[in-house]
Amino acid sequence: MKKVLIGHRGVGKSTFLQRHAKYFPLVRHFDLDQEIENFLQSSIQDFFLKRSESEFRQIEQDVFCKLISENPEYVVALGGGFDIGNLPSEIEKLLIRRRTDTDGRIFLNRPRLEPELSPLAEYKLRYKIRESIFLKNSDSIYDLPEGQASADSIERQVVKRDFNVADAFYTLSAQDLSMLGERLKNFQNIELRTDLLADEIIHKLLADYPRHGWLVSIRSNSYSRFSEASIRDVDIGFYFQGCQIVSSHADDINTGIRQLSGVSERIHLKLSPLVENFE
Repeated sequence: MKKVLIGHRGVGKSTFLQRHAKYFPLVRHFDLDQEIENFLQSSIQDFFLKRSESEFRQIEQDVFCKLISENPEYVVALGGGFDIGNLPSEIEKLLIRRRTDTDGRIFLNRPRLEPELSPLAEYKLRYKIRESIFLKNSDSIYDLPEGQASADSIERQVVKRDFNVADAFYTLSAQDLSMLGERLKNFQNIELRTDLLADEIIHKLLADYPRHGWLVSIRSNSYSRFSEASIRDVDIGFYFQGCQIVSSHADDINTGIRQLSGVSERIHLKLSPLVENFE
């Protein structure tokens, strides 16, 4: 296991790390901020009072690189400002989120990064910058329940991905291919979309795992009709006879109905309009 925990300041990465260590007791777990303080022999807050953020970021990188070079397996909780854009691809990046991330948090015991701003304005400024970076670089996301303070069986099941879903389809992305065995174990039915995966990859998966429940969704002008798939869902723009589902992805539901009204086959018609609210 090579994993890092990423997320905004105060989301609970450090306490989640402690619970994660109980779920995976044979893997070494590190809180990067704590490791940096051990290296500095002082608190990070004291360091910021005397030195610059750029100096801290270099030390942060150095300590992290030392940790991962000395440990074949690891889980590291990273600080909110750690540069995750250049992490090696073999490191799994788990984004820890809470609903309150967008509200903002004020800290009395953490270094100020934008001292000319109020603490709340500082958080929200960094939030806007970091949120897109986290979403772009994360391999998976754990929406942490508010008030989660101790290890429990449900979180253990989620974190260890020890579950089996039989009544829904999981949409496979290119990022999932490195964890294909785990996805096949957890999901009996998997959707393969032509706009997310190359045709060659889809054909290989269908050939290598013929007994799995595959739904191929044709969302692009594909050269193949994937006749070996259990179910084929074809966008109305690429419709051909013989598929099991024809779908419209027009934002307006009435436009979608008009698009599908010309299908003469007695097959499943699927509308996927833009849903703006639960009403």
